[in-house]
Amino acid sequence: MFGDDVLEFAGSVGDSIGVSSDVVLAILCVIFVLVLIVLIVLLNTLLAKFNVTQFDPRDSKCIVIAGPSVRNDEEAPGKTTLFFLLKNKCIPKYGIVSSLDTSEAVVLSPVWKLDHSTSVPITVIDVPGAPSAQVELEKALAKASAVIFVIDSRKSSFDAHRRDYARVLYNILTHSVVSQWGTPTLLLCNKQDAKDALVPSKIQTALEQELQRERASRQSALKEISDNETLHSQSVDVPASLGFADEVFEMSHVNGPVECVGCSLKNNQLEPIYTFVLSHVVTNLSSMKKNK
Repeated sequence: MFGDDVLEFAGSVGDSIGVSSDVVLAILCVIFVLVLIVLIVLLNTLLAKFNVTQFDPRDSKCIVIAGPSVRNDEEAPGKTTLFFLLKNKCIPKYGIVSSLDTSEAVVLSPVWKLDHSTSVPITVIDVPGAPSAQVELEKALAKASAVIFVIDSRKSSFDAHRRDYARVLYNILTHSVVSQWGTPTLLLCNKQDAKDALVPSKIQTALEQELQRERASRQSALKEISDNETLHSQSVDVPASLGFADEVFEMSHVNGPVECVGCSLKNNQLEPIYTFVLSHVVTNLSSMKKNK
């Protein structure tokens, strides 16, 4: 069990203190076990801290603007408008056309301050809602510390696109990084100035119902694929689930805060966005700074 060098050392120590080598070996074993336990505890503590601070793939100063594509600019929820308002503090003189490319800008706001110091620069990424931009959205979500999902509150427009909203929102909430790390999501109900605008609470309820249907549809499709693949003895990649399988879906079931607020970007109402980013992005930066 022990090498000759250890036995010789134990015998030498035993002779010097007047005890047998077996007693010395027993004491050495106890010391070894205690040291090993201390090292394991320290290692687990370091690994826990390392996992929290090092393996989080998100950019602590990045937010993503997302939403589905629509048939025309009149029905656009306002993603591009929000991007320009955050970037330039105003809407372009000749109006806005929905962009087909991903846009990115570093934004400063007087309310985004860290410990009452200078404003924190936040990177804002506006990803097109077209299905062809799905890969770009996946990449952007992987580094987003917060997501702003823009919705057209007008009843006519929302009713026409509610399934599209649910489909894209489902993809966002079940994204591997968003789901694992609980990325905060803001449901921004734009165009609240319109006469037929739905209040945010009704929009949230409608989206919860659509997400429930979307989940059931995807689970059914996944089961069919799984059954077919099982026949061929192939493995199936299972995406993250949304909510609890045996319960009617609610936004509170999402792993991460989901807020639903109203605004009118046409009237430069950015306070809900500023407050959301301050609460879930800038405040987290302050906590990270204090923990260093």
